[in-house]
Amino acid sequence: MTIGGLTPTDLPVIPLPGRLWRSVVGWGWVGYLSLLLLAIPHLVVQYWFNQSLGYPSLFWTNLETQAALFGGYGAVLFLAIWLPARALGRSRDVRRAGAHLGLWGGSFGGWLLARHYQEALLFLHGVPFGQTDPVFGRDIGFYVYRLPFWQLGLTAVAVAGGAMLVASLAVQSGRIGKEPLPASPSATGSGRFTRLVTEWTSVGVLILGLGLTGLTYLSRYTLLYRDNDASGVRTGAEYLDVVGLVSTLSYVSVTTLVLAGLTGLATAA
Repeated sequence: MTIGGLTPTDLPVIPLPGRLWRSVVGWGWVGYLSLLLLAIPHLVVQYWFNQSLGYPSLFWTNLETQAALFGGYGAVLFLAIWLPARALGRSRDVRRAGAHLGLWGGSFGGWLLARHYQEALLFLHGVPFGQTDPVFGRDIGFYVYRLPFWQLGLTAVAVAGGAMLVASLAVQSGRIGKEPLPASPSATGSGRFTRLVTEWTSVGVLILGLGLTGLTYLSRYTLLYRDNDASGVRTGAEYLDVVGLVSTLSYVSVTTLVLAGLTGLATAA
């Protein structure tokens, strides 16, 4: 059989995903190395600037903190993506893809977190103000030195949990898609969904839930500097925010408990 004088073997075909993936990997690493080279001039300028001011040690302190955040969180994100792919992937290609995606995701996430090195330095070297807020009785230094870093850290935890959840679902769905269909048509619905849930899915849900629960709890402290201009309070909590059963503070507490309960139920299931 010929089509326009061409046999089926002569017709163009879509390349296999494995062949496309090799090109994606190659160009992906070229892009990452290019971004790394582009960062070198910025470091040189920063070093020159600090040295010209007579504070070269400041540059090294900042660089060491950035490197610690980059390496530490990069490793966490790498493991969050690579471990499910390694444990659930049946083929070598899937496990290799998990390693590459983990390195890319870890590098990008570590770079984003390293940009917040000032919050980490303030957390490590903050001192008390000697004055407390009128609502929670916390030292003012907590809001300056501690709270921003805790919010940043819990956000990073939630992102790591989400990455593990997505990685485990993606790899497991690929495994299920290659399995033969069950004999009973009724088993293709809930049965296939149940098989998506693995121990890595549960761990990802647990980490994600803990991060979101912690962020929700910490949002109670943002009441002290929220914008309440509509109620006559330009900056800070109004009366209904902190007093009463239906206050904003009660809402935050209930939401925190609900999130913690849903996380426990989802993990146990």
